[in-house]
Amino acid sequence: MKTLQDTRQLVVWTEPGALEQAKSEFSGFPAAFCTITARLQPDLLNRNVLLFYFHRDASQEQWERIFALCQKTEPEATLFYWPHHSSHSAFHLGWIAGKYQLRNAEWASSFHHLKQLLRERSISQTAANPATPFDILGARKRLGLTQGEMAAALSIAPRTLQNWERGVGLSQMEKKVRDLSELLSMMDEFVIAPKEAEWLKTPLEAFRNRTPIDLIKEGKLRDLIVEFHRLREGQPL
Repeated sequence: MKTLQDTRQLVVWTEPGALEQAKSEFSGFPAAFCTITARLQPDLLNRNVLLFYFHRDASQEQWERIFALCQKTEPEATLFYWPHHSSHSAFHLGWIAGKYQLRNAEWASSFHHLKQLLRERSISQTAANPATPFDILGARKRLGLTQGEMAAALSIAPRTLQNWERGVGLSQMEKKVRDLSELLSMMDEFVIAPKEAEWLKTPLEAFRNRTPIDLIKEGKLRDLIVEFHRLREGQPL
């Protein structure tokens, strides 16, 4: 897939009321921040990766203005990130975008999907702060597991998981979630985010047609990690 030069800049455009939240969410990326009510400068549109981040519902007039400007310029890439969308709104925005026939536009509704799209364009997030604890609740919701299932996958007591999700008693969490963290990173690399839920429920021949989610529930995270490493090395699964 075509990638961008490392000198390309990520320009995040958002609504005025969501500017501070956008700055916080994308603080780990080399990015410039602007609001969609400001004048869009052609030099920013032409040379960079544009990311339009909408935390709330923007008006149709705002969307029309943005799509029209993107149509007239030639950004290296145009990404649209709307993490709080409804199917009705997504259909409506797709209809508006279709009017302008944006050739290089891509949409993301989850942050890890967005990170995949940015990584494909040579824009990567800086290393996470080691002092920041692992988001165990976010990981459980991403995998669609109950607290009991996640506890079993990590070989811990359900009460321990409950405490971790509340931010209590985290001294052993880093060690216990090491494999889970590595597995999620591998999934970010090899599994397309919109297809992730489907992949988790797809039988794998390498595991006698067991599904990834079944293996995770049984605590066999390392088995999946090994298969991802084989894939990275070009070996057949």
